[in-house]
Amino acid sequence: MVRVAVAREDVLFGEGLRMLLAADPALEYVGQSGLAGLDGLIEVERPDVLLVDSRMGGALGLCGRLRSRSRPRPVLLCAPADDDGWAAHALEAGAKGVLCLRASPDTLLKAVRAVHAGEVWASHRVISKVVEAATAERERRDATRRPGFDCLSEREGQVRGTPPADSAQGDRRADRDQPGDGEGVT
Repeated sequence: MVRVAVAREDVLFGEGLRMLLAADPALEYVGQSGLAGLDGLIEVERPDVLLVDSRMGGALGLCGRLRSRSRPRPVLLCAPADDDGWAAHALEAGAKGVLCLRASPDTLLKAVRAVHAGEVWASHRVISKVVEAATAERERRDATRRPGFDCLSEREGQVRGTPPADSAQGDRRADRDQPGDGEGVT
């Protein structure tokens, strides 16, 4: 059985989700809270999945905070509109899924089961945005590395006289004596 808690500011929103979750015998609704009481709810009830109303102040920060815990819980953010940019940002912040509030009850239940199983729940467009952003970041990082030396440890780079590109000492390399200038290499 998947234990589900709801983080919300609007009681009506939380009650609606409680009724939807009760319709699925594989899901157990364990409670709801606003941001102020959420840590206590999580500690006492130990939900497997947390449904979060994205309209609640601090929803994205909550995703990151929950992901950094020793036992992170998947967060499924319920968002009022299809905003691909915001949804991609939510996944990057730590949400495991983003579901539009216009989704059907069946889709909500599928999304809860999916994030509990470790899957990401988002539209293909949103997942594409996240992958493209990660690829662009990797390409940017790779462009600053020097070919052939990015696999050296810091010590190997010191011995060779060529610290890795991401080493803080890499900029001062030219100011040091290089091995072979009358000094031995140890």
